[in-house]
Amino acid sequence: MAADATPRDDVRQRAAMTSASLPRILASGAYERDNVGDLLFQVVSAHYATGRIDIDWAAPIANESPEPLGRAVPSSGALLSAQGYDGLWTVGGEVGATQRWYAYRTSIPRESWPEFQRLPAAEQDALMRAAMGGAHLDSPYIPRPSAFPRSRHARLAINSAGVAGIAALPAWRQVTALAAIREAGFVSVRDSSSSRLLTEHGVPHRLAPDLIHTIARVMPAAHERTDDVLVQISEAHVRKFGLAAWADALAGTDDLSALPVRLFTAGTAPDHDSVEMYERLRELVSKRRPEIDIQLSSAMGIEDRVREISRARLWLGSSLHGRIIASAYGVRRISIEKPKLDSYVETWDPNFPYAVEPSDVARAVEHALERTDPNEVGDLLADQAEASVEAAITYLAGAGDRATSAERVEDLLTMRVEESRELQVAAAELESALNVALRRLRTTRAEAERLDAENAKMLGSATWRVGRVFARFYAAARVPFARMRRKR
Repeated sequence: MAADATPRDDVRQRAAMTSASLPRILASGAYERDNVGDLLFQVVSAHYATGRIDIDWAAPIANESPEPLGRAVPSSGALLSAQGYDGLWTVGGEVGATQRWYAYRTSIPRESWPEFQRLPAAEQDALMRAAMGGAHLDSPYIPRPSAFPRSRHARLAINSAGVAGIAALPAWRQVTALAAIREAGFVSVRDSSSSRLLTEHGVPHRLAPDLIHTIARVMPAAHERTDDVLVQISEAHVRKFGLAAWADALAGTDDLSALPVRLFTAGTAPDHDSVEMYERLRELVSKRRPEIDIQLSSAMGIEDRVREISRARLWLGSSLHGRIIASAYGVRRISIEKPKLDSYVETWDPNFPYAVEPSDVARAVEHALERTDPNEVGDLLADQAEASVEAAITYLAGAGDRATSAERVEDLLTMRVEESRELQVAAAELESALNVALRRLRTTRAEAERLDAENAKMLGSATWRVGRVFARFYAAARVPFARMRRKR
């Protein structure tokens, strides 16, 4: 790559040389919103895939703006409804349990969400379907070949995925989520919790680190280290612990008093990071400890964000890919508690602090700064992640061979039939639970009506008795009062 070229420029130059004979692949991801990890999946996947497969990049919901990828992003549902593909590729992310409503929520203005929630279910479905190109996507980031007639022969590859959240879904949603994954001929998950879930359900897969561990090979570091401490705290973690708790944690960490602290934005999509919240946090820390140099980071583009992490002395954040980028470049790192993140770090990078809460920050910073080899797993994890993406692309590169198309469609039909059977079982379980709830409701209602009747009877009886007493008192009082009036 030329010295003044960016990784994206290099990908575009190589893409221009792509042969029309290459298999056509639709690659699905959350490219419609600003989140550094999701956007890097596109950049890094393109680096490895260019020249081997011909890719259309798409998201569940179209984004006509050139931001954040520098070009508009079409809807995967619209593309799949209009044309056929040789292969479909879920390039990575926490895709297993993600539902349509979440993809829709992150694509609309924050103030519009409460209004959407008040709508009837049918109207909500119509709005989501329209936003997703007129298609119904069971799993927004795992497009199912069986759902699109033009691509029923297509191979489906899922790489670098997190799917452990499926276990928390209602039974019928679990059936649909697992059925979508079963349509894939290549599945690679990125954490042990996801691997255990798929093993329990008999889904063949491999376990490999997240694709972004290869980022230092795609965007080699070419700059000096700084003393910057990058701090990234999502809105969810501010709500959970309170802004004052984080301000106390940073101000109370002596090791930060002599280091520049930069509040880092990993993404501005809903429920990610908030610049306004960072401004308030900066003010609180400065009031508590004026000597701390704390400012907001100015890095907002993809390359700028990666570059800033790669140069830092320490990363402290709730972003999974912030931690992964830090690991790839040998930067000391600390992760704030988060189930998805905790599971991942336990699997691949447990030697630097994780599952940290505000009260743990000072000890975690001290421990991280004392470690002598922050790059001990960088190359190993990059090798494994690279092997996984290469295997996914090799699988997709064979998608142009349609010799087994009929067998593929037959397999999909079998899967759909099995899914229908499992949904019937889930529906029967729901019906049984509903009947139990209705019986309890009827029993509770009957008991409430009985108690109401008893209360009314008791109240009536009490009222009658009170009335009788009052009547006697009144009758007894009439005689003296009458005598008093006559005497006057």
